Amino acid sequence: MDTDIATWIPIPYFQINQEGTILNSSNRRHSYFYPTSNIWHIVHKEDRNKVILMLSQSTNSQPVTEYLVLQTSNKLFVNFKCTIQ
Repeated sequence: MDTDIATWIPIPYFQINQEGTILNSSNRRHSYFYPTSNIWHIVHKEDRNKVILMLSQSTNSQPVTEYLVLQTSNKLFVNFKCTIQ
């Protein structure tokens, strides 16, 4: 996705690679999450296996959606509906 377009998506958006490194993100992401270069820093430890499974399934053409507990910028853990495509 074009970097400029991804920046203005009106929801928290991360473009990540298979290792969880954040390659690109939307401006809205900064309203919800503290700055980090890797998705593993904000995924609750009990949901990491869900993310691993989602990443392994993302090679299909269908989006994969799960509810994940993520740490927000105020250090609280919140349930988010997350889709990997």
